[in-house]
Amino acid sequence: MKTIITGIGFGIMFLLGFIGFKKFNSNPVFFDKNGQCTANQIKIWGDTVVPTTSNGFSINYSTAGFTSIRKITITPQLNTSTVGSLPLAVIKDFNTTSCTVNILTQNNAVVSILGINVLSGAPLVLAPSVSGMILHVQVTGY
Repeated sequence: MKTIITGIGFGIMFLLGFIGFKKFNSNPVFFDKNGQCTANQIKIWGDTVVPTTSNGFSINYSTAGFTSIRKITITPQLNTSTVGSLPLAVIKDFNTTSCTVNILTQNNAVVSILGINVLSGAPLVLAPSVSGMILHVQVTGY
């Protein structure tokens, strides 16, 4: 009787695994344009940083020990309800240990031409202040 119950249990487990209810791989599998990356090759570095300048602020992620960078994602955060003050972080350059970003906001400067106010200069400028700003950073590589 014990053998029959064990056999039925094994059969049910086999059937569940066959239709996809069994967990086969506990580690994530990563791919790039060349195909599947080797096991445990991908590293992800993530942190929040407080910028000190909007022009060429450097973010150091050397603790991850990357030899190649696959992706850098930077999401700025600023508690504001003014649309023109919303920051935009642009990666200026990067290497395997750090990246440099410029933080931009909307240009609100205007000039009056024949009594009509028009934008003076480019639509985006370096942020005049980084006070209260936080950058959420995630770097993926190997």
